[in-house]
Amino acid sequence: MNIRQTLIKVKSVFEHSDYIGFEPNPRCIYYVNRLIKLNNFKGASILPVGISEKTEVGQLNFYYGSESDSLVSTLSNFRPDQKIFRSEYTALFDIETLKKNIDLSDFSVLKIDVEGSELKVIKSFKNEIAHNRPIILMEILPAYFESNIDKITRQNEIVKILKAFHYSTYRVIKKDEVLLNFVETFKIEVRSDLNNCE
Repeated sequence: MNIRQTLIKVKSVFEHSDYIGFEPNPRCIYYVNRLIKLNNFKGASILPVGISEKTEVGQLNFYYGSESDSLVSTLSNFRPDQKIFRSEYTALFDIETLKKNIDLSDFSVLKIDVEGSELKVIKSFKNEIAHNRPIILMEILPAYFESNIDKITRQNEIVKILKAFHYSTYRVIKKDEVLLNFVETFKIEVRSDLNNCE
């Protein structure tokens, strides 16, 4: 969820829609809770956890000094060419565990922006995706090089799962944050262009 972007967009267009955000960074949680209160957003909830395939204690790896670092990842090797600035422990939950206390049975959009952990989120949400058939909005950062085997393997598995669910996949084409088009794609190519990762 980070610090608000999607929440504000959703509430500006669909004021009465329910919104559930998942966020493992406590500083972001504090900020967004204040934002919800100050804007009197109704039907907005935040769960202070990251989503994974199993419930466990994980690590947030920060690459910059920012308290709300949007590049933070729960994967220790996500950016092998960058030094981890600091790490801290966080709670990671699988959806089946969360469903014991929270109603996640009916939703129409699933947005995933998790800096390398997309496959873990997709696997955790598999039953809900099969049941709800939500629109999935997902950022998948480029692999950059053919030698980035781990990232390419994760990306290929995501495509395989979505195909098994009979999803069509489209790349968002934009320039300077302006939406230009959607282009159907059947694979995630090895590329370095950050403008083509949604």
